[in-house]
Amino acid sequence: MPKKVSFKLYVEYDGSKFFGIQRQSFSPTVESVLKTAALKIFGNDVMLLYCGRTDRGVHSVGMPMWLTVESLVCLDSFKVKEALNSVLTDLRVTKCFKQFSNTLNIRKSTFGREYFFLFSKEEPSVFLQHMVGSVECVIDLEVLGLLSNLVVGRFDFMNFSNKNGNESNGTWRTLYSCRVKKLNAFSEFQRGDGQSYCLSVVGQGFLYNMIRNILGAFLACSQNRLLVEEFEKALTRDDECKRFYKTVDPNGLVFRNATYINY
Repeated sequence: MPKKVSFKLYVEYDGSKFFGIQRQSFSPTVESVLKTAALKIFGNDVMLLYCGRTDRGVHSVGMPMWLTVESLVCLDSFKVKEALNSVLTDLRVTKCFKQFSNTLNIRKSTFGREYFFLFSKEEPSVFLQHMVGSVECVIDLEVLGLLSNLVVGRFDFMNFSNKNGNESNGTWRTLYSCRVKKLNAFSEFQRGDGQSYCLSVVGQGFLYNMIRNILGAFLACSQNRLLVEEFEKALTRDDECKRFYKTVDPNGLVFRNATYINY
């Protein structure tokens, strides 16, 4: 008699190859590619769950996903990882653990999600065009540091969503940390001064395009197109700031990890 067995996978992928993570009818997504690979190996009864969605063009170095299959034999997690990677091309399973409890709510039990955004003020080399975003503007680290401190805490981020407040769980979100730092990496592949930057954000959850909009507003303040005071008011819905910034392209945005309560 076949028994159901679950595995927790950590998956990395180049988001430029996919139309996001969630399955779509006619476009390749992370879910559809991974599920197709699992069906080839295990047969017809396969279930795949994940902690949250990433949009088209967003990368991952550690997306946790749960794969449940039916098997007549005891499955070894290392062999499951190797079998999946043998048929996958544009994504890779980096870790695989057998799960012995099915009580976890994959999405609601998430304590925090971590993203980072790599960007440069110069047009990146062709080698990095999908991995480093080009913002082509003045970058003032002192201003970005000040703004990073302002967004930490619980706020109404409606002004930083591209759904105009039509979010299923409301627009209030909690950010645990946010920082911008200068990187020394990639300088050999960059034009101009070769300088790259990294925005790191850890939060309870995020609205649609929220990180891309926050970075866009940060850069608008760095260029003096948006005042810091106006940005701060936008966190309380007292001021509309979208007219001063644009949503940054997804190139360079990477999902790093998710943490779970008591797990």
